[in-house]
Amino acid sequence: MNDSYLKLARDVFWGGWEKGEFFSCVHFKDREEVAVAFARFVIDDLDFYADTFRITPTNWYCTLNKKEHYKKASCCGQSDSVVKCKSGRFYFIGYNYGH
Repeated sequence: MNDSYLKLARDVFWGGWEKGEFFSCVHFKDREEVAVAFARFVIDDLDFYADTFRITPTNWYCTLNKKEHYKKASCCGQSDSVVKCKSGRFYFIGYNYGH
């Protein structure tokens, strides 16, 4: 993985993806790949108060309720996408912005 993208992911997510905090529902083998994809996805909206980051696997890898993993706020703008990992697993990612 490109070092500049890894640095970007660390800056955007404060290293949380490496420790498993925010990315706890992401399979440990996919965390780096998903963190980089998510950072690249959100980078253009960071200056527009991007927050309420959300992520969940599409195959429900975690045992928690979907709503606990993927909460959408009802205000402002939102952006959502899907990340496909080399492992074949898929993850929904998203965030809100423009508060």
